Amino acid sequence: DNADDGIEFFGGTVNAKYVVLTANKDDSVDWDNGYRGNLQYVLVKHAANDGEANRAIEADNDGSTPNKLPQSNPTIANMTIIGNGFDTADKDSEGIYLREGTKAQFHNFVVTGYAGMGECFEMEAGLTVDQAIAGDTKITNSVFACGENFKNTADSSSAAFDLGAWVTAQDANSTATGMADVVNGIFTTDTTTPYDFTGNAFFDNANHIGAVSATNNWTAGWTVGLE
Repeated sequence: DNADDGIEFFGGTVNAKYVVLTANKDDSVDWDNGYRGNLQYVLVKHAANDGEANRAIEADNDGSTPNKLPQSNPTIANMTIIGNGFDTADKDSEGIYLREGTKAQFHNFVVTGYAGMGECFEMEAGLTVDQAIAGDTKITNSVFACGENFKNTADSSSAAFDLGAWVTAQDANSTATGMADVVNGIFTTDTTTPYDFTGNAFFDNANHIGAVSATNNWTAGWTVGLE
């Protein structure tokens, strides 16, 4: 519960598991300057009663250089994002925003929120979109259930880019009508098959998508007020 970002990575390769980020008043997970670490089991829940919030993920490179280097490219698995209805002229509760040419590898995401939440997923027009089209950024085995799931932009030639079509064309992604269809409190109820990490030294082969399930409640015993 921070007045600014929850966690922010200024480059590097820091890895983390079992992360709970609640009621942060700016972004919950933020990276830039070439961050390339791994994260698994990340729960983001924006403030109750539509309290101040912004993006669950705001992702950058070092935008001060012409070619936006060093280039960020983290891998994140088993993340649940639960937004709220906070909305002002300056910021609102949103899901994922990739910009300034960051790459990312996402697996086993649940992105949803209460009525009034902003978009689930957006990419900045230009290089960020180009890399997604080229297959350098990926998202698989994930479900989106927001009032606006995807916000479309364009590639570097200003051609329209259908983010929703890009997402659903990848492995085991889908959309749902609303939050009640994908989570019960913080627990994933969606039955999407999770990504297979067999042979990976860091990532577990979870038996669910999202951060937490009723049979894998790693938040028990050291957190309060989540369910």
